Amino acid sequence: MEQRLVYVEVKSSPPKGVEQSEISTFFSRINDILPDVVFLFNDTQLRMKDKLVVMFEEELERRYGIESKTLYPVERLIEELFHVQNRIFLVNSKKDVVENFQICLKHYLRHCVRGL
Repeated sequence: MEQRLVYVEVKSSPPKGVEQSEISTFFSRINDILPDVVFLFNDTQLRMKDKLVVMFEEELERRYGIESKTLYPVERLIEELFHVQNRIFLVNSKKDVVENFQICLKHYLRHCVRGL
């Protein structure tokens, strides 16, 4: 996208079917690939806060220690869309998949790309 590397990982099971090891591997792939913007898309209309956000927080704490909640907070963008440092997004399909990705990409461009 506009000379930026976008990485999207898709999970098709409901949040309760996603394991912590998958989240750990997701973050390892981010470290290997070094994309500009990242999406973990869970093809569900279920809530993300109860399980996936918690697993993100646990993985970030495992990697970066107790300061991770300050350095890398998992923040709600809107409804069930979340982000870490404006470039790692946790997205579901509630309402509209395309609109959800657009909201996240606009947020990324607004906060992470100079000159906008």
